[in-house]
Amino acid sequence: MSSNFTATWQEAVRTRVANVKIVGVGQDIDMNELVAVATSAAPSTPQSNVFVASNYTTLSDQLTNKISSAICAEFHVNELSVMLYPTDFKYCNSTSCMKGQCIEEFGGFSCKCPSTSTGTYCERDKTRIGIIVYSDDAELSIRMNDYWIMQDLITAFKRVLYKGQKTNTASALNLLYTQAFTSFNGDRSDVPNVAVIVTDGNSNVNPSSTVDEAIACRLAGIRLVTASIGDSVNPAEINNIASFPLQFNTFNVSNYTLFDKLVHLVVQATCDSFNECLSNTCQPRGTCVNLFHSYQCRCQRFYAGLNCERYCTVRSDVVIVLDVSGSIGYLEDWYNMLISFAREIINGLDVDNDVARVAIVAYSTDVIKTIYFNQYIGNRTKLLESLNFYHDGGTTNTQAALYTVANSVFDSNRGYRGNDNGVLKSVILLSDGESNVQAENTVPAANNLKRLGARVYSVVVGTDINYAEMERVSSNATLYTYRMPYVSDVVRVASKLLT
Repeated sequence: MSSNFTATWQEAVRTRVANVKIVGVGQDIDMNELVAVATSAAPSTPQSNVFVASNYTTLSDQLTNKISSAICAEFHVNELSVMLYPTDFKYCNSTSCMKGQCIEEFGGFSCKCPSTSTGTYCERDKTRIGIIVYSDDAELSIRMNDYWIMQDLITAFKRVLYKGQKTNTASALNLLYTQAFTSFNGDRSDVPNVAVIVTDGNSNVNPSSTVDEAIACRLAGIRLVTASIGDSVNPAEINNIASFPLQFNTFNVSNYTLFDKLVHLVVQATCDSFNECLSNTCQPRGTCVNLFHSYQCRCQRFYAGLNCERYCTVRSDVVIVLDVSGSIGYLEDWYNMLISFAREIINGLDVDNDVARVAIVAYSTDVIKTIYFNQYIGNRTKLLESLNFYHDGGTTNTQAALYTVANSVFDSNRGYRGNDNGVLKSVILLSDGESNVQAENTVPAANNLKRLGARVYSVVVGTDINYAEMERVSSNATLYTYRMPYVSDVVRVASKLLT
């Protein structure tokens, strides 16, 4: 055994990068070190080039022959190559390597792959992997340009120490866009960025920052996939972290015995090579953009909708006011209804061409988040990525939210076009019932918005609700008050409001 495992292994890493094959032979040696140093034929056979002798006299012809075979190995195809290539290929021909350069060797050949490919035959696009470990804080333990050979990457993973302590998910998410996905640490500008967040618990260090850090990641173009273990994980937090659509980016298993299943699901989700635009339904006025397990239609001016099916020339400033108080957050379906409704409205407006501008106000006991008109002008994608809110209960202070719209959102310095008579001003309030903080000021606050030229709509979320206050908030109790009791009603109500 060497005096410094890490230094010895790191020298082996540099040697392998120089295309030198290492065979390990030892006596009374630490097998972990010998396996790490020797070059493995494949991750599934880490000891394929490791040979141990009980003493030097046992280095017989038999062991010598084994070592010689390792150095001058006969060519063997793996299971994948059997599907792709005839098993009698031993030398280079026109189809030996799918990409890259074929190099003849003793008993066979190898493929020298370009920087964008990997695999025995350069048949796979190359993936770079880094790792962030987090507990009380977060650390970038492995950068994406630290290791170029899978064997060494796996060894590095095994040497990452378990920390214990608390769960600071926000800190880990922050490191993703500030350090991990940077060119200095191996990020490539022309390759999609995907982060898999593995956890078995809820954030308990700065939990209110977790959602904002996840949004910052998504705005930076990082796709977030969550892989959670156990039943104690908060689904609201997981859904707020993961990228859209959630069904392809959130995965959970009940316990660690099912971890292999979780790995399989995540690998399938991150290796999406299907072009969704091949079967998209974008109307002629739209251009399809392929996304992970989805697509987006970029519409020409005055066209909107998921498939550019809506034609609307009306310029509008729309404020969506979302009640995320305790009664909403208690029922996760209701919170998801709010987010889904907001997405439907945004997709139904021509945001990309600045025909429509959208602002968001989310509130409970106080206003917890405001997105102003000028934050995402002409960028529907980023506006949609920002639609998540930390909610941990609280009362229903509707008057404060409406007051914020009038005195903060309706500001020309923040993108509001209030002085332009050609712009329709609308406020859409979504709540599950009566306000309970300074409730006497709720209707007057709504009336003030009407005096400022805004048309106020109310959408009542859930069932068994007292509609009286919401009807009084609306500009017209009959025409501008909508009931949305179930998730299945989201598209119907949003469509009515958009027409």
